[in-house]
Amino acid sequence: MIKVEGISKQFKLYRSPADRLKEILFRKKYHKDFVALENISFEIDPGETPGIIGQNGAGKSTLLKILSDIAVLHNSQ
Repeated sequence: MIKVEGISKQFKLYRSPADRLKEILFRKKYHKDFVALENISFEIDPGETPGIIGQNGAGKSTLLKILSDIAVLHNSQ
């Protein structure tokens, strides 16, 4: 069984690359927070075949990247 609980991911969105530098120098917020995933949980039982579907920008690729990073970390231990 694969069990995933409480996966969340937030990104900082900047209007321009210069805004990232200005934020560091002036210690003022120049970004908008974007929540890509919020508290995602699911279970996959043996023999089940999962599918991940959704609109563009729904977080499908972000979820798969997080899961693949976790799998790599887990297998390297």
